[in-house]
Amino acid sequence: MMFSSLSITATVTNLVVLILLLANYSVAIQFPLTKSENFQDKSVGEILREDTRLQKFLSLLENSDEGKGFLDDFDREDRKLTLFAPNNEAVDDIKKHLREESQRLGRYFYHPMDHDIDTSKIFPYHITHRDIPNTDHLFNGQLIQTQLRERDLHDQHQFIRVFKLQDQDLYLNMYARILDSAPAKNGAVFIIDRVLNVPENIWKSINSLPTQFSTSVVAAERAGLAKELKNGKGVTFFVPDNDAWKKVGYKTLYYLFSDEGKEDLKKILKYHVATELKYTPEMIQDKNFKLPTLNEDEQLTINVREYRGVGRKDVNYEDEKNAPENWIFSVNDEQAVIQWSDGIAKNGVLQVVNNVQIPDNVKDRLPKSA
Repeated sequence: MMFSSLSITATVTNLVVLILLLANYSVAIQFPLTKSENFQDKSVGEILREDTRLQKFLSLLENSDEGKGFLDDFDREDRKLTLFAPNNEAVDDIKKHLREESQRLGRYFYHPMDHDIDTSKIFPYHITHRDIPNTDHLFNGQLIQTQLRERDLHDQHQFIRVFKLQDQDLYLNMYARILDSAPAKNGAVFIIDRVLNVPENIWKSINSLPTQFSTSVVAAERAGLAKELKNGKGVTFFVPDNDAWKKVGYKTLYYLFSDEGKEDLKKILKYHVATELKYTPEMIQDKNFKLPTLNEDEQLTINVREYRGVGRKDVNYEDEKNAPENWIFSVNDEQAVIQWSDGIAKNGVLQVVNNVQIPDNVKDRLPKSA
C-alpha cells in the first residue's frame, strides 16, 4: 500500500474496498474478464507495442532510461516474465492526481517534476519473472514477487497481493483491477485499470485505515513506537484491530493509556512487532516456530495448521493450496489468530490479529478484572 503519491480519491477507494472485505461484506459488482486474442505468438514487448490500450504506458517506458532497459527484456525469449500493464486511462489518472496534488501544495508554477511519475520504482513493481499464464493462476491472498527491491526490506523483492472478489473480480493490492490478460510466447501481459502504487511504510499504512486501526495508532503514538513503525526494516507487525483492543476491557485500557501504564503499553506494542520478516507462505512452510520481538527477550509463538486446503477438489494449482484462507495461523497457543494476512508495506508486512497479546513481563501489573 502506498499513500504518498496517491490522491485523496484513490486512497478513499482503496480504504472503502478494504473495509468492506474486513467486515465480511460482499461486493456485488462483477466485471467479466475478456481474453485478448491473437497474441500467443508475440512477445510481451510486441503486445505492449501493438495493443492500443497500452500506448501511454509504452510512452512512459520509451521516454525513460529505466524503461528502455525493460523494453529490451520484454522481447527476450530465454526467460519468462509477467507484466501488469496500466491502460491509457490509468496513466492519465495518475498524471492528473500528481498535477492536482502539486497545485494543492501550492506549486502553481510549472516544474517538470510536478507531473512526472517516479518510474525508478514504478516500472519494476509492475514486473515479475514468475510465469503466470492467465487469470486462472491467480487466487485470493496470493503474493507475487516483483522485480522491485526495497532497501527497507533488507534489499528483498517487494510483493503484490492478489484479492479475488465474488469469485471473479481480481484486484492487485486491493486497488488495481485486472481488466484483461494476454498470453505471450515469453510470458503474459495483464491489463490493469490503475498504476500500482509502491507500498508505503507500516506507520502510514495503518494510519490510512482509522476505522480498523485507530486504537493501535494512538497506542503507538503514546508509547513512542511510531518511529519504529516508520523506520524499522524488515519487520512483521502483528497489529490488533480496534475490536481486539475492546476485548482487553475498560479497566485495563484505562490503566495502559494512563501515565502509570505507559511503559507497560510500550512493552505490549513492542511484543507485537517481530524483528523478522514473515509472510504467510513462509509460515505455512515452517509450521511451528518462534519470532523474536522488540520486547527484550519475549518471543511470539506461531502455529500453522490446515483449515481446508490440501484436500479441496476445487483447488486447481499447487500454489493455491497455500492460499491463506486454507490455513489457520494461531499466535501464542491460539490466544489470537491472524484474521487478515500479508498487508504489504515498504518496510515490512502487516498481519492483523483478533486479540491483543500480553507479554509475561506485563501480565502481573495489569488490573485483575476488566
